[in-house]
Amino acid sequence: MKRNKLLKGKIVIDGDIALKSAMLIGCGEDTNTDIDVIKDSEGMPFIPATSFVGVLKQEFGEIYGINSGQADDTRSITKENFAYIFGDNDRSSLLSCSDLYIASKEDVVEIRDGVKIDVKTGIAEDKAKYDYEVVAAGSKFKLKIEIDLFSDLENFIPINKIKEVGGTIFNLLTKKGIRIGAKTNSGFGKAILETGRIFLLDFSRKEDVEAWLTGTGLNKRQNESTSFGCHDIGRYENRLIINVSLDIKNSLIIRSYSDNPKDPDASQLKSGGRYIISGTSIKGALRARAERIMRTIADKNEIPEEKMNAYINILFGNSYEMELNDKAGHKKIKIDIPSRVLVEEVNIEHICSEVQSRIKIDRFTGGVINSALFDSLPVFPLNISGKESNIKNFTIIVKNALEIDEGLMLLLLKDIWTGNLAIGGEKNIGRGVFKGKWVSIKKSNNKEINFFKIDDISKDDKKYMEDLVKTLNEISEEELKKFESNVAKYKSND
Repeated sequence: MKRNKLLKGKIVIDGDIALKSAMLIGCGEDTNTDIDVIKDSEGMPFIPATSFVGVLKQEFGEIYGINSGQADDTRSITKENFAYIFGDNDRSSLLSCSDLYIASKEDVVEIRDGVKIDVKTGIAEDKAKYDYEVVAAGSKFKLKIEIDLFSDLENFIPINKIKEVGGTIFNLLTKKGIRIGAKTNSGFGKAILETGRIFLLDFSRKEDVEAWLTGTGLNKRQNESTSFGCHDIGRYENRLIINVSLDIKNSLIIRSYSDNPKDPDASQLKSGGRYIISGTSIKGALRARAERIMRTIADKNEIPEEKMNAYINILFGNSYEMELNDKAGHKKIKIDIPSRVLVEEVNIEHICSEVQSRIKIDRFTGGVINSALFDSLPVFPLNISGKESNIKNFTIIVKNALEIDEGLMLLLLKDIWTGNLAIGGEKNIGRGVFKGKWVSIKKSNNKEINFFKIDDISKDDKKYMEDLVKTLNEISEEELKKFESNVAKYKSND
């Protein structure tokens, strides 16, 4: 159908996108660190519109069931509607977005350190240290999204559906937020729209045309969110969500290093001026313990290690090369498996910090090693009354959760809750151990379990959790074969 397009108006969404956790969007250079964040001509970080809209399109597709192929004509937004709004190979997008530039000129770039840990020994691998830049939590970027309203759109998609799309995007950004950049499954890039507005410009009205052409009248427009429809933004695929409140048992240090010689050799990590536990530290500890648990089960059930590894890779993600046999012979393919486990970076509250000096001891002689004096700045819990926790919203999410995933996560939760799983550095002297205070376990099927103490759990809920762990413990080689066979579908190139 030939289109006779005349711009009749626009839906506008604007405001400040605030980072609730550090963000990493690499620029492909390593001038300052191994991975530098992307910056504008003035040396300030920004969010490319392509990155932002790409995430928005992915989230929107999940909400409406587009990505999973579940969307059909019975839903409020069909695949055809989706194509008109976000564009495809045959048409341009109705939605446009400008690059998001930082709202202030303050230095918001932080440097974080990473190291690859050998899961069998629990120590750092040789020459596996790296660092990277991130944009600090609390940074704000200016957002402006426009959805064009053409005169002939009623022939393709009703205006009320377009308004619902605008309202859904606005509610997603203001209430749930999105994740931008790299390492989002490790808690990075969580962003939410603050001081946001959504309003409709009707170009049949002179004042709206003047406001748009001059730009001065736009600042006076009020938020009109109540006049837009909205789809349920909580609609996602099957998910397990575990939310825990914890107290630090003794002390904690997620190491951060400074180039100031007057600072301690290692300090507790901060982002945006607040002490945090990084998502990478949480994810690394969970994966290492999950591998130990699965290795024990595999040995008990006489399951080959490669099948257990395939399950762990499909659950926690991985990137590596593997060889495949085909009619042409051997060929190497790259495997990029996205993680189904998502964790959040969490703030640490009600704590104090104190410099502690230590020395390194030769384990053979028992004597002090020369030039091995160092100091660190861990954090310690304050003695406070009431129910305030040091760590709130310690969150683990599993997408498309299977029963064996749930059983494994319950075992990981038990180890964290009882202090058997430490996170961070200096674990050999008792740091990074927690004690549980409260937990919420939710499933997409509306199953929910909450408790403060193990004894508070009802018999039915205990049996439900025990059955999940039993399913994991009794897993067979045949059941794990499907994970091994599914690895190949993640190949990114031949």
